[in-house]
Amino acid sequence: MAQSSVWIAFLLSVAVICSDVYARRVPNKALILALCLGTAFYIKASMTGLPVWSTATAGLLTGLLSLLPFYVIGWMGAGDVKYFAIMGFLLGATALLPIWLGSALLLG
Repeated sequence: MAQSSVWIAFLLSVAVICSDVYARRVPNKALILALCLGTAFYIKASMTGLPVWSTATAGLLTGLLSLLPFYVIGWMGAGDVKYFAIMGFLLGATALLPIWLGSALLLG
């Protein structure tokens, strides 16, 4: 994955951590901003011939569909599911398992 999307994901994570610690909420504005910045980056990257849309779409769907059942049964909030889907969009589906394991170890 390109360095720009990694920086976007890092800055989004910092914003989500700060907001979650103080307000116990994931800010939708930060998620939308990260999605728009990632989309702009991918549009620019696709103009240079890089095949990024399949990776981004697969990551978004993987992140959304993997945590959606936990939201449905009430174990997780909708903001967490949206955040994980955006992280999949920015970093790709292969990065989601290490992110999920790292966060589970930090919280557990």
